[in-house]
Amino acid sequence: DDQDSWRLITSRTETSRPNVTSTSINQDVTCVCIGTERGFRIRTILPPPSGSQTSSTTNMVHQCQIPAGVTLCHMLYGTSLLAIVKTSTPRTLSLVNAWTGESLRDLHFVASVKRVEMNRRILCALAADGGLHVFNLTNLQLIRSIGCNHPSDPARAIEGVNASTAGSFFAVSNVEDELFIVCRCRKRLGWVRVYKIIEQAGIRLAPIGAFDAHNHSIARIAIGGPKGKQTLATASEKGTVIRIFDLGSTFRKLGVLLRGSSPCSMHSIAFNSDATMVASSSSNCTVHVFLLEKANGGSDAPTKKEKDKLKFVRLLPEVVSDQKEGVRSWSKIRLKSTMTLHPLSLAFLPSNQLVVLTNHGTIQRFMFDTVGKAFKVASEDALLEDSNFAYNHRT
Repeated sequence: DDQDSWRLITSRTETSRPNVTSTSINQDVTCVCIGTERGFRIRTILPPPSGSQTSSTTNMVHQCQIPAGVTLCHMLYGTSLLAIVKTSTPRTLSLVNAWTGESLRDLHFVASVKRVEMNRRILCALAADGGLHVFNLTNLQLIRSIGCNHPSDPARAIEGVNASTAGSFFAVSNVEDELFIVCRCRKRLGWVRVYKIIEQAGIRLAPIGAFDAHNHSIARIAIGGPKGKQTLATASEKGTVIRIFDLGSTFRKLGVLLRGSSPCSMHSIAFNSDATMVASSSSNCTVHVFLLEKANGGSDAPTKKEKDKLKFVRLLPEVVSDQKEGVRSWSKIRLKSTMTLHPLSLAFLPSNQLVVLTNHGTIQRFMFDTVGKAFKVASEDALLEDSNFAYNHRT
């Protein structure tokens, strides 16, 4: 039974902690997947619902030991399909059954794999040489390879834990009938290129356009919203603003979100389910939450007065125009600051609670009142050890 492979957290005894190498939140925001120097661990974000076979006050954890650990792990929704990169074989992406540890298929690359994203149609793997490789998840046939590195990027631009988190170099939408891939443009600094998945006699990747998003190199990309109203968010390496675009044929800029005036590294950007809110986390240990209705003026089509204002703003330097048309965060969360703590992954629950996953393996959940004040609902350690738990040894 699959339930036998889950561990119930029943105690708070903590032993030696493994170093975290990878963090991710699955697509339906039910589990976190954490890669460590010892293997990987999958943990539910919320306790099981009342009426289930397990206790409604405990979370469930499944973990697997792998010699030398993993550098990357990513989960497909709530299924047992897991994509991992072992530390011992950095150029091989392995698809495994998370519960049994059985290896299903290995994909080999010429450079080490730094990031992977999956949905029910495709698998995207980003290699250290800047190549984004898109596969058909059904038969794992390569659909297309895309270059994401700009010539001005340093040789080690795709390195570290920050490169493996969501939104680094590319983003994939999860709307089943309208799949987009947005990635950095290789030829133009600060540009992004948009592709759409077309399913006609198989799956193919069709380019639908490219546009100028920032003056600096793109650091983070996120896609949110329902079918027909998908929205794109981008942030540059400067990290001071987030720009919001309509992911349609015109790529119209919907608004500018002002994170702050001091440059920083942007770790994550996340939309809520209907793309009315967006959250961002950065290297200064703060999380900002924005209301997109304010950024978009609360209207899909700008009025004549707004159009005249936009014409004036476009004549101004970028920094000045951002300040004039941008909106500040509706809520700001400052995490307990340490030299090593960073909020790497963000996601919204259906209730609009915000989930923050840090590089220490801690999960924090926040809710907001009507004026944007944040309240911490829970702060849990996903790497807690339990002396009564027996490891599943897998290689």
